[in-house]
Amino acid sequence: MEQVSPDELPNIVSFTLHPVKSYTVRVMPHPARIEPAAIIATALRLLESHGLGGLTMRALARELGVSAPSLYFHVESRDDLVRQLTADGLARFGESQRQASQGGTLRERIQRVAEAYIAFAEAEPQLFSLIFGPCTGDMEVPVEIGEGAAMPVLELAGEVVGQERALSFAEALWSLVHGYTVLRLAAQFRMNPAHEEGFWYSLALLLEGAEVATPAVSP
Repeated sequence: MEQVSPDELPNIVSFTLHPVKSYTVRVMPHPARIEPAAIIATALRLLESHGLGGLTMRALARELGVSAPSLYFHVESRDDLVRQLTADGLARFGESQRQASQGGTLRERIQRVAEAYIAFAEAEPQLFSLIFGPCTGDMEVPVEIGEGAAMPVLELAGEVVGQERALSFAEALWSLVHGYTVLRLAAQFRMNPAHEEGFWYSLALLLEGAEVATPAVSP
């Protein structure tokens, strides 16, 4: 049998089956073991520090200390990576909304949900933009995750205007909070240093208007 130096193993094993001919067998290396949570956490760091354009499979592999090809044993493609990152972020966002909607008066719970919405966006702005940005069919997250994230606001809206009009009022509430959050992230309130006070005033007007209008609307 042909001698092989230790540093050539285990990738190459050479041996002789015939006095004249030698055969070399290349042993495929085992894929590096990476925990799914580590992939998501590292991808999130890359996203927040370099934006979506900087989130590449090569950059992720480098941060994880593995080769780029071995990463494909754990993630099908970059699109799959972005989809997993979005799903994880949306699930965490939904949990923050759920926790904020617990305990206190109806108005207190709605205010805490709005505060949690803004806080999530400010803590992870790139992920926030990814979650609520344009969504193509192949990038959609599981329906149950999206519904779970929306449920806290839908339930609160139902308490304000009733289940029949809950979706419409939830969309109005979401539009106000989301619009304010996006403009706040973009520093678009340069003319009004007291923009936060204005937001809470607008939210109060929306709730008061709903409380006044709802009894007058026939079922």
